[in-house]
Amino acid sequence: MAGALTAMIASIFSGGVTADPYYEYTTLLLPGNGTNGAQNNTFLDGSTNNFTITRNPATGPNAPTQGTFSPFSQTEWGNYFDGSNDYLTSASNADYNLGTTFSVEGWIYSQAATKQVLANLSGFVFIIESTGYLSFYNGSSLIGGSGSTVSRNTWVHVAFTRDSSNVVRGFVNGVLTWAVTVTTATSQTTAIVGSEGGTQSFVNGYLSNVRIVKGAIPTNYQTSSTTVGATIFTPPTSALTAISGTSLLTCQSNRFVDNSTTPKTITPTNGPLVVAFSPFNPTASWSAATYGGSGYFDGNGDYLQLPASTAFAFGTGNFTFDCWLYPLASQSSLFTMTTSGVNDLVITNNVNPNTAGTTSGTASVTMGSSPITGPANAVIQNAWNHIAVVRSGGSVRVYVNGAGGTQTTNTSSVSGSYTPRIGALYSHAASATQACYMFNMRLVKGTAVYDPNQASITVPTSPLTAITNTSLLLNFTNAGIYDATSKNDLETVGNAQISTAQFKFSPSSIAFDGTGDYLTSNPATTDMYAFGSGDFTIEFWLRLNTVSGTQVVYDQRPTSGGVYPAFFMSGSTLTYFVNGVSRITTTLSSGIWYHIALSRSGTSTKLFVNGAQAGSTYTDSNVYLNTALRPVLGADATNFTSNWLNGYLQDVRVTKGYARYTANFTAPTAAFPTL
Repeated sequence: MAGALTAMIASIFSGGVTADPYYEYTTLLLPGNGTNGAQNNTFLDGSTNNFTITRNPATGPNAPTQGTFSPFSQTEWGNYFDGSNDYLTSASNADYNLGTTFSVEGWIYSQAATKQVLANLSGFVFIIESTGYLSFYNGSSLIGGSGSTVSRNTWVHVAFTRDSSNVVRGFVNGVLTWAVTVTTATSQTTAIVGSEGGTQSFVNGYLSNVRIVKGAIPTNYQTSSTTVGATIFTPPTSALTAISGTSLLTCQSNRFVDNSTTPKTITPTNGPLVVAFSPFNPTASWSAATYGGSGYFDGNGDYLQLPASTAFAFGTGNFTFDCWLYPLASQSSLFTMTTSGVNDLVITNNVNPNTAGTTSGTASVTMGSSPITGPANAVIQNAWNHIAVVRSGGSVRVYVNGAGGTQTTNTSSVSGSYTPRIGALYSHAASATQACYMFNMRLVKGTAVYDPNQASITVPTSPLTAITNTSLLLNFTNAGIYDATSKNDLETVGNAQISTAQFKFSPSSIAFDGTGDYLTSNPATTDMYAFGSGDFTIEFWLRLNTVSGTQVVYDQRPTSGGVYPAFFMSGSTLTYFVNGVSRITTTLSSGIWYHIALSRSGTSTKLFVNGAQAGSTYTDSNVYLNTALRPVLGADATNFTSNWLNGYLQDVRVTKGYARYTANFTAPTAAFPTL
């Protein structure tokens, strides 16, 4: 069944897809394509054992779910900073003594009119001022502060260079903003990304592909021009690479790492997040086989259960466990076979904040009474972590992101007598996993895939498959209602499901029967839908079965008021509702497919029905917010228990930072592109 699903999805997305030039700003896209009746509730074992996996609780808004967020996202990566006190550091290194010639660059999606720092090296501070101007602090004076500005709520490439004649230049999207002679020297220092010094000028928004190059300037950035406003280069359209002299290359991976040729340790402080949000469009649509997915556990007692089996009776022999984990909180019980006082096989992770605010932890395996741990503080919160446990000939080692803990001898017999659980110990209420995503959980009986005599292993760069002797393989790719942007794991509550009974574009849509079914969104950061003061677009195809009563279509509200967008039907009237007030209304009929689009450009928000503006333009200066589990599709997000939708949705698309429609347009005549 898993193979059939992968083939079906691949066929949907294969060949002939016209790319969306603004796909990088898309934070949700639900095509509604799939098998009739499919939800996100059925978990499949990809091994030859094909174990039945039981979801606990079986129904409701707090059950495990699955979707397309994975460590192999096709949309590339960035880091999210909330603007309060989070940043990245790399310890003092001679590579950060930049010398005469250097370049510092990256992409920023700024969400506030505040001073924000791209990087700080030995008093060389690379700044985006509250005005949007670039500035450079050379240890004694501030220079720049003129020319082109960095726009907010959009991806902008910024670059600083100094050439052999000591001219420092600032660039915004390749445009020269200023050129000043600076002779100040640097010294060996710590690199800080996202803050001036860990105490002020924090980035509020996103950074991607931050690169520091010592002793060189990228060829196409090189210029002798001092003409302000001159376009010198076109910003790169794909992820940066480690060119010669690269001292640091970060904010571009599924975890906090440096991809330079001499990698350094990157330490996140106070909770920045790795997110599948970047300035680059993907080169391929999502597919299960290439990019995988994840299971989402919300930390409210949810877990998955397997039957007891001899497939998990490893005895004293060899075995291997692999899993990707993205922890959002402190504890993750990955795979456990245990009961009160007996630890047959327990693989867990604990994340604890240290005094500096870094949230990191240690993975461990317990066979018998004493845990065997991986490297201390190696598992990082808000990022993908690869965890592996291997036993070979009695030698055991736990690896996290390729680095091994202390090699230990353990010949305890794993009986496989207890019911395996994923996400909980024997008492699920008291010992459940807290909020996290898991992917690619594989258990191999009798085979040591890695050599525990090695201090490190290579981290997988693509989804794992069922090799010989695989006892269990959970890829979490059986989501019927999936997000084509790889940013969300949607939870299908009640009877929300794929239906072939109705569709705008063949073969199917998402059906809601009006009796307690809805979808909730579970992105790694709720900021994906917090539009702030920026442009945005929310759109979908809608077909109503009835135009009676109140039916909520799309809702981000945690309470009845607040600056959260919501769409609901009151009888035959569709209302755009925000901050406790109906802002725009129009009339719809049942039994008809409508393309509904709300788009804000600047302070003008317009509602379009089938491409024609409906109602009046709303003068909109709101700073839009978002909270956990939102948006909700098909139910009132203030309580989840009322005003359910009776109808169908297809091609639900949310675009953060870009107004797709500012005037009347031709409604889409085909499904939205998925790249």
